[in-house]
Amino acid sequence: QGTRVELDNNKQVILVADLKSNKFLFQLESFVDAVRRFKLDQMSDTDLRRRAAAAPARPRRSTMNGVVYVRSQYVAEWTKRRADGRCELCRKPAPFKNTSSNEPYLESHHIVWLSRGGLDCTSNTVALCPNCHRKMHVVNAEKDIKKLTRLASAGAPRQS
Repeated sequence: QGTRVELDNNKQVILVADLKSNKFLFQLESFVDAVRRFKLDQMSDTDLRRRAAAAPARPRRSTMNGVVYVRSQYVAEWTKRRADGRCELCRKPAPFKNTSSNEPYLESHHIVWLSRGGLDCTSNTVALCPNCHRKMHVVNAEKDIKKLTRLASAGAPRQS
C-alpha cells in the first residue's frame, strides 16, 4: 500500500496493494505516490534544483472530468458549531477568523471519506483546523479516526 520496507540486504521495496482488498484502488494510488516520493528522495539537491529551475513557469493545463459531491450546508455548519471554535482533533482554537463572517475558521471533514462510501451526516463529520484536516488526508492515522469517530458520535457541542 505504498509502504516502504527495508530488506536485510539493505534494499528497499514498496508494497503495492492487496488484490483482494476493497481498498485496492486507494492502495494502488498510495503506491504510485510512494514511488514518486522515493524517486524525489533519491535525487540530489543539485539535480532537484536544476530540474526545478528548468521547469516551465506556466504549468500545463488539463481539462478533467470528475465526481463532485454536493454536500449539505446544514451538516457542515452544525459540525462547525458543535466544535465551538476549536479543532476537534488537536483541540486548539481555530487559527484565524473567516473575514466574511468573522467566525473561527475550521474545515468540515468526513471521517469516512465520501469517495470511500462515507455518509454526509453529523456522525461522520468533524470540524478541523487546516493543519489537522491536511493531516487526515495525508496520514489518516487509525488512532485519529477512532478519536474523531467517538467525538462525532457524541453529537453535542464540546466545552473548552
